[in-house]
Amino acid sequence: MKYLFIILLSLNCFAIKTIRSEINRFRLLKDRSIIDRDLLSSPHESFIELDFNISSGLKDLIGDISTSTEQSSESDQVTETNKILGKNVNTEKFLQAYLELGIPLPYIRLTNYDILPSLFANFSLGTSISINNQIDPLAPEAKVYLQKEINFGLNSLIRARNNPEYVFRAGIYRSERADLSSTKNAIAVAGDDDIITLDDLKKSQKDYVVDLGVTKENGDERFQFEIRELRVLDAGSELDNKIGNAPLFHFNYSKIYEFDKITLQPIYGIFHRQKYSLFDGLYTGLRLSFTKKSALRMLAKVDTDFLSYRFGASFKHFKFFYGLKTPYSNPQEDMWVSAIHQISLSVPF
Repeated sequence: MKYLFIILLSLNCFAIKTIRSEINRFRLLKDRSIIDRDLLSSPHESFIELDFNISSGLKDLIGDISTSTEQSSESDQVTETNKILGKNVNTEKFLQAYLELGIPLPYIRLTNYDILPSLFANFSLGTSISINNQIDPLAPEAKVYLQKEINFGLNSLIRARNNPEYVFRAGIYRSERADLSSTKNAIAVAGDDDIITLDDLKKSQKDYVVDLGVTKENGDERFQFEIRELRVLDAGSELDNKIGNAPLFHFNYSKIYEFDKITLQPIYGIFHRQKYSLFDGLYTGLRLSFTKKSALRMLAKVDTDFLSYRFGASFKHFKFFYGLKTPYSNPQEDMWVSAIHQISLSVPF
């Protein structure tokens, strides 16, 4: 299997180039952040979980834009904003912030099944920004996609006593998602006083959503398949969001190798959602842990765009990781992609 993944990752180099879509780019980067988060902690199994992804330079870009819009005259605001956009031309920035709170419910024991339910509520805010001067070299534009999402509902782990190697996961929850896509030049940015305007995210699409998954553990091998964000019923939407409603499919395989001082766990996986290439969802990685008494952990991962390392500590009721995703090819879709910093913290049940 590992040779198949290496071949498929290599084939991505020959993929046909397509016109960049900010929405599709955000969709891919957000899905990668979901997979990265789940490789560290199982979903909806923590009292609190925080995951933060931010591109290098995004904070400076937002700060510089904010300073430029504080100029005394409108013409000065436009001039300074245009200079900042020009300084960042042909670059991409990404942000995804995620916070979840969870409460475990009483354990349910039926005749042939054990069920562990929990309640959860999460909030996420993300954006993808790219700046180009393709239309006018002297007047760069920023393409901005912004998304806000709130989910709350019930998640359950189900195990059959006659097949204990299988664990099924089922979740049903209400989702509220608001988003916007815009193209702004210096005049528009100066008029809004910022490159990102959260005030426009007032109306949302509301749905009832289902997550389904199954994990099989056979000795030192682990197989996982899941379908996430399967929207089954409208819950009074005020509008349809721009990113669409396609579910996320994910398959993952890993195997544990134990040695005297370390434990290695190679990982091979693929995920997919409509609007990006199947190749873009390929990834492989390696978990590394030391002696059983040590809480230190490392996770290395490579996909078709990034090489990432995450270092941290994992205790029974506390996990903390810091990571860096570094692009190993630039430019990507004609944009210079920055490294992405990742911070993850969770308090498992």
